[in-house]
Amino acid sequence: MAQTKLEECFHTTNTDCGFMTFGFLIAYGVVHPFMGRTIDALTTRRGTVVAVCFQSILNLCRAFGRGLVSFAALRGLVGVGEAGNFPGAAKAVADRDRQVSILARTI
Repeated sequence: MAQTKLEECFHTTNTDCGFMTFGFLIAYGVVHPFMGRTIDALTTRRGTVVAVCFQSILNLCRAFGRGLVSFAALRGLVGVGEAGNFPGAAKAVADRDRQVSILARTI
């Protein structure tokens, strides 16, 4: 649906939309291995909050994109923020399960 609107408003092609998606995937793939250590360094809660806020702000900034290059760059930066969401969420679930397990052992 978004691709159709982009094609109408900005006269982009399927190749252009692929370029924007490629920017996101490259940024996500490059940054993702390092985000686990970043989440650990900032603590689970703070790191996840930073990643989610960064991604949300950049999603809002995409509204100000005016062309293919700006959309691709902003989409790439969204990939950087989104790369922190999965490790942060996985660690939060693991920490919670550990706490529940400890509680279950003490009962």
